[in-house]
Amino acid sequence: MPDQNCIREIAAGNKDLPTLPGIAIKILETIRNANTGIDAIGDLIANDPPLSAKVLKLVNSPFYGLPSKVTSVHTAINLLGSHTIKNIALSFSLVGSYQNKNGNQFDYPLFWKNSLISAITAKLLTQNISPALAEDAFFLGLIHDIGILALLQCFGNQYQQVLTYKEEEGCSYQEAENQILQFNHLEMGNFLTKSWGLPKMFYTPIRYHHHPFKLRDQDPELHTLTQILHLASLFADFYNQKNKTLYLSLFEWYVKEYEFGPKISFDQLYKQIHAQAQAVFPLFEVRLESTESYDDIIARARKELEQLAANTTPSLDNGHGSQQTGEAARPATDQKTILIVDDEVRNITLLKAMLMSDEHHLAGALSGEEALQAIVENPPDLILLDVMMPGIDGFEVCRRLKANQHTQMIPILMVTALNRKEHRVKAMEVGADDFLSKPIDRTELQLRVRSLLRIKAYHDQLLERHHEITRKNAKLEELEKVKEGLTHMVIHDMKNPLMGLAGYLELLLFENNDLTADQTKLANRCFTLCEELNQMIQSLLEVHKMENDQIELHKETLEISVLVKEVFAQFEIQAQKKNICLSFETKNNSAAIQADRVLIKRVLANLINNALRHTPAGGSISIWAQPAAAKDQLCLSVFDTGSGLIGEDKEKIFDKFKQAENGTLMGSSGLGLAFCKLAVEAHGGKIWADNQGAKNGAIFSFSLPN
Repeated sequence: MPDQNCIREIAAGNKDLPTLPGIAIKILETIRNANTGIDAIGDLIANDPPLSAKVLKLVNSPFYGLPSKVTSVHTAINLLGSHTIKNIALSFSLVGSYQNKNGNQFDYPLFWKNSLISAITAKLLTQNISPALAEDAFFLGLIHDIGILALLQCFGNQYQQVLTYKEEEGCSYQEAENQILQFNHLEMGNFLTKSWGLPKMFYTPIRYHHHPFKLRDQDPELHTLTQILHLASLFADFYNQKNKTLYLSLFEWYVKEYEFGPKISFDQLYKQIHAQAQAVFPLFEVRLESTESYDDIIARARKELEQLAANTTPSLDNGHGSQQTGEAARPATDQKTILIVDDEVRNITLLKAMLMSDEHHLAGALSGEEALQAIVENPPDLILLDVMMPGIDGFEVCRRLKANQHTQMIPILMVTALNRKEHRVKAMEVGADDFLSKPIDRTELQLRVRSLLRIKAYHDQLLERHHEITRKNAKLEELEKVKEGLTHMVIHDMKNPLMGLAGYLELLLFENNDLTADQTKLANRCFTLCEELNQMIQSLLEVHKMENDQIELHKETLEISVLVKEVFAQFEIQAQKKNICLSFETKNNSAAIQADRVLIKRVLANLINNALRHTPAGGSISIWAQPAAAKDQLCLSVFDTGSGLIGEDKEKIFDKFKQAENGTLMGSSGLGLAFCKLAVEAHGGKIWADNQGAKNGAIFSFSLPN
């Protein structure tokens, strides 16, 4: 935000910076001249007939309620004082100079309507709070937004962008100006009125009337006047803006926040403002343009405020009649539920008014205990949580909610008058998602709420997708079980006809009375294929059992040399046919392991069978037995002189039904090596594969506890 020197430089580069009208300059010079008497001010105004006529009309209007008609400016000065008449004259001269502008989208009539309501409200408030400042308050209310006219006149084209941005974003002048110009009308109005020679009691409140708390440590009279101007500006927004309930709630909340409440009767004040507006507006050539009774507008806004206050309950019922709890009780629409927790009804009412829209369902709770009960019964989408509450304070409420897995993902926005660093740190330590200090800025509140609700929506979507994936995964697991069961049943039932077929072939070969040599050879081949198919079925059944932890191990002491010899015997004829040499090497012929003989023997058999498939004629296959890297384990490795493994084959060959890159099935239809992996792991061992070197063959190894 620029300082005053920066504003001065900006203003110096603009020849169009607004100046006071000639008559206003003369009035101020006359007042500053210590040698000038009261009559000189009267003469100055009286010599300007249009201005004199307007001053007298206002003096004789119900706005002042004088008992008899005043016919001269000098008489008015004697009755009301030169200070009052000076402010009236300055007001008329300013409005007349900057009233009729055309050629842009700025609404000048609305601007002066807003300014006049601010002026009337400021005067009436000051009469109740600090009567000596009432006339200055009127003039101050009239010019409090003069910076807007200055920016409009100095930065015509750029300010059109400000007006467009304000309309599109639905934000304030100040926010739009900061976005487009990087400074705002408060700063410009402060500089402009100071350059006109107006005293501090005018230019300081103009600078801070949206943020009076920044003057808390300044002169009490100046602080009070700034607070009054803030209230006047809020009531003007109520008078002229669409969201009546919001601005009425803001106005009444700040009246009590500034401790002006005991001095003000709201109903009486509203009637006085309306009556004086009707009297003053025509004199400034500004139209009320109200098609609805002012009393009706106040009554409707008051009723809405009372409804907001009456709806301050710990219940999060969304208004759709749901009495359920949990997710089932969520609003049937896309409304997001926001729970406001504060021990003061007026604070809840204000926040509800700030957030009131079709997008939100707003609920309230007046204590930490009520909030915790309501949240457990029906979790909201967002919680606005006050800190300083009797009983369970906001920090403890936040800590409990974040410690509960059912509520820990609900965003919590701490809203409090505490603004010291340690309080913010504590809020974050107990799990708060954001922190907002009082007095609450509506735009900042809406931005924080929108951001946290968006994050909550992302979380809800993610959670729903997780639930959907979980449901689909459960369904897939169920289907997988059905498939596995069906496969197991089919495979199991295949054994009977296969064994019958093998039995008939064996009987046919046993009798062998009428078969020719070729027929006998074919019958033997069929019998061998039946045995291989039976082995495949057995492998499938055993793989299924091991995958479901249904296999039982019958461990015994196995001497490795004996076990290898038995396995070699199974493949002796097959190896001779391909002229492949089978060998066994070990440094300890008495090496032994504790294992299930049948399973480990089949592991070795599958590995040798796999090696025979991939080793060309004239090659060799050897088994080495040696201590493993892990303590108390023995490693068995099967070496071949085949083509070796390619790329990712090392990782996937132990999966069921996987093929190597060259298309060759690993083991018996892809089950042999899968069986080996499961059997070894069932013994607490590990199996792996590697290459001996470029085109030197593969190594399949497994380790088992010895």
